[in-house]
Amino acid sequence: MRRIILYVEDNQDLAEIVQDYLTSLDFTISHVSTLEEAYEFLGKKAYDLLLLDINLPDGSGFQFLEELRERSQVPTIFLSARSSDSDRVEGFVRGGDDYLAKPFSLAELHMRILALLKRSYPQEENLSYASLLINLPSERVWKSGQELKLSPKEYKLLRYFMENPNRVLSKKELMDYCWGPYNEVEESSLSVHIRWLREKIEDQPDQAKLIKTVWGKGYMFHVEEH
Repeated sequence: MRRIILYVEDNQDLAEIVQDYLTSLDFTISHVSTLEEAYEFLGKKAYDLLLLDINLPDGSGFQFLEELRERSQVPTIFLSARSSDSDRVEGFVRGGDDYLAKPFSLAELHMRILALLKRSYPQEENLSYASLLINLPSERVWKSGQELKLSPKEYKLLRYFMENPNRVLSKKELMDYCWGPYNEVEESSLSVHIRWLREKIEDQPDQAKLIKTVWGKGYMFHVEEH
């Protein structure tokens, strides 16, 4: 699966080098230079990993991540010229998952990204329940042996539901996962996507047995336990 990275770095020369290198390795990279831009990008879409400088024109990466952790657990690597032990410790205290001091090797950065993604997104090849099957590497979905054509948001919703069976998922959690933690999406948009998804996976969409509405709380993917 092609992973999506948000890179927050005000050194344009370094950012271009890192972006070109990781793009060549089949990552999708969004680069921003300020924390304000980072908030904006996180509001538009979800990212699989965050690369974060500390000293930025409009604030501290430490403070930014501490605030972000209240809404998102996106895996994060600090990339900074600050290399003291106290800085490294603070990076982990503020919610960082890894810390790489500048100057760094691009190959080492790549290996750290792969290791963090592997820890953060352990994958089986397939997710399945009843007549539904998701092949994770290809992001393809089948029902009773017939492949379904899902939109990207419908796929993300179904995958998240199936990864969290019998757990009530709030509307906010689902919206943060599908549209990013700082999204401005209306709840009605989530409801529409869930209705579309039900029409594709439920035998009787008006009497949903898989994606159940939990009134006043959110939704739940119902799995019968034997």
